[in-house]
Amino acid sequence: MVTPAAFATSPSASISGDDDAARRLAAALLTGLGRLPEWIIDLGELATARVTEAFVLLVRPLVRALGPVRFGLSVAR
Repeated sequence: MVTPAAFATSPSASISGDDDAARRLAAALLTGLGRLPEWIIDLGELATARVTEAFVLLVRPLVRALGPVRFGLSVAR
């Protein structure tokens, strides 16, 4: 997460939470770590976190397919 520039395409980062100020702070922290603001996606309320947490289910199959390489997920737009 701290070296998004290591990827050819910047991985997306999603933020979920019921506190608007906390989501803005999280976005600022991610930007401070080098994320481009356009790759930070504010999904809104905390209930949306359930969906993004399910992405962890992709890790094992991706490592099996690609080997132990760095990878990230991006939303193509």
